This record gives sequence, C-alpha cells and structure tokens, in this order.
Amino acid sequence: MITLTLLGTDFEHQQWQFEDYISIKVGRASDNDVLLTDEQVSRYHVELSPNNPGSSDEEWKIQGLGTNGTLVNGKFITQGDVSHGDLIQLGLSGPMLKFEQTFQKPLPVSNIEVDVLRSPSLEDGSDSSVLCNHENNEPSNRFCIHCGEPLTRLGLERLGHYQVIQTLESQEREVSFLVRDIRQGGALCVLRRFWPEVYTQAHDRFEQEIQWLGALNHNGLARVVDSFCEEPYRYVVMEKISGLTLEERVLKEELNVSMAIKILLAICNSLRSLHCHNPPIIHRNLAPKNILIRSQEQSVVLINFGSLRASGLGLLTPPSVTVQSDLYRLGTVLIFMLTGRNPSQYFNVQRLSHHIEWTAVPQVPPSLHSIIERMTHPNLQHRYRTVEELISMLEDFQLKLS
Repeated sequence: MITLTLLGTDFEHQQWQFEDYISIKVGRASDNDVLLTDEQVSRYHVELSPNNPGSSDEEWKIQGLGTNGTLVNGKFITQGDVSHGDLIQLGLSGPMLKFEQTFQKPLPVSNIEVDVLRSPSLEDGSDSSVLCNHENNEPSNRFCIHCGEPLTRLGLERLGHYQVIQTLESQEREVSFLVRDIRQGGALCVLRRFWPEVYTQAHDRFEQEIQWLGALNHNGLARVVDSFCEEPYRYVVMEKISGLTLEERVLKEELNVSMAIKILLAICNSLRSLHCHNPPIIHRNLAPKNILIRSQEQSVVLINFGSLRASGLGLLTPPSVTVQSDLYRLGTVLIFMLTGRNPSQYFNVQRLSHHIEWTAVPQVPPSLHSIIERMTHPNLQHRYRTVEELISMLEDFQLKLS
C-alpha cells in the first residue's frame, strides 16, 4: 500500500492511500489521483509508478512533469526512485507530500518503526535512535534513501520538539532549517539557530525584538511562533509560508509598472505596521529574496528580518535614519521589479566623495523616476521621512496610471 500525506501549515491535513495501482498521478487537473490546487502545482505535476508491479516489496519510481520542478528530499529531480519516508515537493516552494510504503513483510533494517508525524516516542519527548545498515547513502543524507529511517551516524535529528527535515541556509553565525513541529501534527516551520555571539552582545535587545515580532499580527509579516534556548544556541521559529520569493517571481515573469506598484504598496503596508510599533521595528534586510508572494491568495509577506541578526543589534542610530534605510532598500527592490536586474548597475558611485548618483531606466515613467530618486537619495534630508509619505506618493502615481 502507498500512502501520500500532505504536509504544511497552509493546507488541511490530508492523506491518500492506494492499493494495486499501476500509477499515481498528482497535479491540479481534476483527473489526477491526488488533486492539489496550489499555484506552484502544474496540471500534471508528478507520476509515481512501481518498477516491478505485483511484487510484495516493489520499488517505486517518480517522474517530474511540472514546469515549476519537483524536489525529492530537497533535491531537484526529473525522474528517479522514491522510497519510504521520502519528501516530495511540488515546485520550489509549493506543497510537500510524504511518500510511505507499507510492505506485506517487515522492513529488514530495523524492528523500530519511526513515523515523524505519529510516533509515540517523539510525542512523549523520549530519545529514540534508529539503526540503519543500508549502503550507498551520501554523507549529507539525514535519512536513509532506501527505508527513510534516520541514519546511525546522525541519530534522530531533533531541536526541541522540532524534527529537522533539511537545512535551508547556512551563514557565518546563523543556520535555518525546515522543520516539522511534532506537537502540531507535523506542521512545517522555519527554525533559525543563532550562534551565542549573535545574542550575547545585545541580549536584552535580541529578546525584546523576538517578543515584539511574536506579538505582531499582520498578514504581511512572517510570524514568530516560538523561541527557545538549548545551550549554547538560541532558536527562533517562524511560520513556513508557501509561495515564490519576489526574486523568483520577477525572474519567472516580467512585471509591468502597475503590478510593481501594487506589490510595493503591499510591502509598504507591512512596513507601516513595523515602523508604527513603539519603538519602531526596522526590517533592515529588505531584498527581493526576503519578500514572499503567497501561493494561495498572492498576498505579499516580509521574511528574514535583519533585526534578528548580529549586524542589526545594538545600533544607536536615530529611528528616523533606520526607517529611511528601509525605504532606501525598498527603492532598490522597485528597481529590480521594473528591470529584473541588479539595482547596483543603475547607480554611479564616486568613491572620493561617496556620492551615489541615480541613473535613469528608460522603461520607467519620468514621474516614477522622481519617486525612486527620492527613495534612494544619498542625502537623508532629501529622502522620504516616513513610509506614510511614500505611500501617499505611490497612490497618487497609481491614480495617474488608471
């Protein structure tokens, strides 16, 4: 029997079971065996089929058909084998399915069955270790490619009550993981681990900003859902949002001026919630890769707050300056949306005078040029003072477009 379980916080918990199937089709079209309506999912995205139909311990193969790509355990595939416990992701940031295979006879590698969604050993907090003797696993694999069990050399990777699925990003003093919350029926989250020097330099400020971000309730801001310490590290857990980054969205399809302004106003609305906080919360890390567009309702969400990084802690800069730094970065985001290119090529930098001169982009209307120039002006006195002021200018420009 094959079981496919839909994972994630943006979807209801769903499961499909199949017996004696020649193939299992997954996609957005109504004639698929597993129907998923997410925007990342193609009409016919994935086909699963047994290598040796009728065998009691048959191996299964997967063929990726979707235009947005298919990942198995975090790696892009077009075709290959799929095993018990593998995680199949439809699109770069689309829904994730867990593949499970029930055999008529027990798996030979272990008499301990671990299911990261339902295992009592995980739910009661006890420490389980599963031995796996299968060969041909890569050193970087966390789970066996044959049976899906945790590998001996890594043990069962857990951080608090979160089961690690894969590493998303590793930086000098921070690592982020895709994890499953064992308490919440397998809900996916993003867990960020900070090295001690990140928060010990400005411990009170770090803790305050975690509390502030956790208290914010805005659809355009990624929520902090948990935080905890396991010496020597500090962990912050953010909600996992399904969708494309703005960078991926722009590189996939060119935006017109009207759509770019609509997205920019949505970002400004989120920034207003941050900047109006007392004291103001500054994102400090606005960039196309840190702006997400949700798969479901196409709303815009800010992620990866720079205030939770060492470079953003303990700064004694006046609030007006740091607010304007967010607006400056927002200007470069707008340039990227309109051109699809690195914004730096549109600035002339004279090193001796530290002067930054904006270079006009031909396809941008002159009235929008002036807005960009003011957002990115090297002299703070000539920039917009608040996000409210920028919103007013953008709305006036939007009215002239319509």
